[in-house]
Amino acid sequence: MFNRSEMKKQSARNLRRAGELLLLLALIVIVPSSLPNVSAQVNNLPWLHVEGGRIVDESGSVVVLRGAAVEDPYYLKYIEKRFDGRDFMELSQNWHVNVIKVPVCPDLWEHNPNYTQELLDPVVDWGRQYGTYILLGWHADGNPITGEVPIPDWGSTPPWSGNPYNPNMTLATRFWNQIAERYKDMPWVIYEIFNEPTYISWQQWRPVAEQLVDVIQSHNPRATIFVPGVGWGYDLRGVGSDPVQRQNIVYETHPYPGQGAYVGPWETFFGYLAGSYPLFAGEWGFVPGSSNWNLNATAENYGTALLEYMANLGMSWAGWSWSASWSPRMLQNWNYQPTTFGQLIKDVLAAGLPTSAGKIVSVSVSPGSVSGKMTVTFAVTVENTGNIAWSSATVLIKIYRPDGSLADTASHRQIHLKNSQIQPGNQYTYETSWKTPSKGSKGVWHYEVFVNSGSVLIASSTDIANTITVN
Repeated sequence: MFNRSEMKKQSARNLRRAGELLLLLALIVIVPSSLPNVSAQVNNLPWLHVEGGRIVDESGSVVVLRGAAVEDPYYLKYIEKRFDGRDFMELSQNWHVNVIKVPVCPDLWEHNPNYTQELLDPVVDWGRQYGTYILLGWHADGNPITGEVPIPDWGSTPPWSGNPYNPNMTLATRFWNQIAERYKDMPWVIYEIFNEPTYISWQQWRPVAEQLVDVIQSHNPRATIFVPGVGWGYDLRGVGSDPVQRQNIVYETHPYPGQGAYVGPWETFFGYLAGSYPLFAGEWGFVPGSSNWNLNATAENYGTALLEYMANLGMSWAGWSWSASWSPRMLQNWNYQPTTFGQLIKDVLAAGLPTSAGKIVSVSVSPGSVSGKMTVTFAVTVENTGNIAWSSATVLIKIYRPDGSLADTASHRQIHLKNSQIQPGNQYTYETSWKTPSKGSKGVWHYEVFVNSGSVLIASSTDIANTITVN
């Protein structure tokens, strides 16, 4: 997301300087004719793939990607004048990211023939040097079938050529053919096929997404590919019944405050997929007091809650954006002084990977022996032994007949918001009930208890002594 008014003013101020600079560079810069010597062997980041609803590495270990999006490399070089790798080093070494999202604006790539060699080769090499995954993103918005696209008021102000977010499929296909072939042997390069499909339904977008996935995987069958939702990249409701029929797919959402800054919409629009598919928040951020309704929020009423929600789901994410210009900004200035939004991200990354863990303190059943059809009440006390609060938790009780066959499940879902969250070290008791069958299966029944925070199993009790006697 761009702050359009800021960019329009900045672009106008830099029009003359950018033109002079481009002319000078055309005279003095020698663009390499082939890819620099970027060797996969000198970067120890492993290939990623999707397995069991998670992103995992070659050893099968779960990988959670957490980082930030930088500005388009063209903008970094010719407008910000800071294309030397220092931001990538800062993000890796001092902000502790493990992924950097690099947006490529279709307009800039199309009208600059040496864009890939001049701008993306160095970016990919900085990922190698600093040990971060590089998520190359085609920063197109709109409908790739009809060509309908949002045209900002600054869209014809240099360096833009009239259609910054061009959703044209032919252009996207040409880009991905070049990029996927060029970086196919580099495990730290991953791919976002499109930024924000808009003016299109999921049922229309899904086959288009598959076409773009096929282009990339025809060059690199091992590629991990990020597919965004519709409605400005946010809406993944269609995935549940109509998923992308390809391998190594991560679903991407853009949960800005204006989309509904609380758990209910998040669960409906993307959270329900957790555990079945890996999820990635490819854009999110806030500006306290902003006049932009889509960004106006605070850490207290949006940022912290979203981070905790994503941690409980095991979601990956990249904050938008690592910039002192593009809004919502993580930086107040290019001395790396963070905004409120940036400080929140920096603190979370400094704390290390959040751990959602717990234990079952006790389970009581009343009554423990029943005759005929009766209601049995389970009381399960759990303790948060991790380092993040649980914004939601689910207790699932599986009940087995005397012959060992699964008879029933009893579950209770309790949503905790803001001050009602279960903080690390705290306990909470859940109660749920089960009605015994009216006929048959007398004897000793067995039950198992599972506790999940989001899609993460945090505790279980499968002791054979967990029994109910049915007379």
